[in-house]
Amino acid sequence: GSDASRIVTAERIARRYDLHAINADLLASRGFQPGARLKRFLEPSIDKELGDPLKLKNVEKAFAVTVEALQKGQNITVFHDFDVDGITAAVQEYLLLTTMRDAMGSKSKIEVVASRRMSGGYGVKPEVAREACEKGAGLLITLDMGTQQGALLRELEKKYGVKTIVKDHHTPGKDDVAPPLMMNPRQKGEKIKYRDISAGGLMYVQKRACEKLLKDLHKPWATKAARALKALEPDFVSFATLSSVADVMPLTGFNRALVRSGLVFMTQMAATP
Repeated sequence: GSDASRIVTAERIARRYDLHAINADLLASRGFQPGARLKRFLEPSIDKELGDPLKLKNVEKAFAVTVEALQKGQNITVFHDFDVDGITAAVQEYLLLTTMRDAMGSKSKIEVVASRRMSGGYGVKPEVAREACEKGAGLLITLDMGTQQGALLRELEKKYGVKTIVKDHHTPGKDDVAPPLMMNPRQKGEKIKYRDISAGGLMYVQKRACEKLLKDLHKPWATKAARALKALEPDFVSFATLSSVADVMPLTGFNRALVRSGLVFMTQMAATP
């Protein structure tokens, strides 16, 4: 019967992939057979699962706005949620911005501001955002929040002449005012396959997209920045892994490849004195 065929399949899986009998039995129980699908599950590859990161909606627009702000030497304020996902997204964003700024020789200052959920609630506090604008920020970026704050962001753009970019993964509400510019895998018109990614996972996809966009500029500073970002791959993957696990993202497809790679990088880092 089905038990007998499962046992045979499990034995074939164990032999072919050098797995413990219990692991092989679990895989057989989940309907896996030896072959390409199982190989992809056991050895997930970020590059295969990522696809074309430029399909991420608004990533090219966000890149252009950011490059313009850095070229003008404008100050950039990054607001992020206080949890692991928000913090690891902020670290990746800071690495991306400073890498591009330093390669360009820009004078932009980058400030990172955490939200305080206990005293300020979730999201960007309007008075904190206004203060950043009054202190001279030219670009405001929100991480792991901002999807529901389109009205505030539009008001800030109109009043202070700043630009704003939301980088979030929360599902937009039907009645929400859309932010002026948003990267969010759950927004309408999204082209990437994987929607259930953390904010940290989104930052990793953005980083890979920026490497491509920088190379396409064919400018010495941009080539230098793209190289520096590529060298930071273990850091970006590790932070995105922490965020994906802490925010309890489904460990399938892209997330699975990301976390598997991140665990390898983190183990290597831990072993390096």
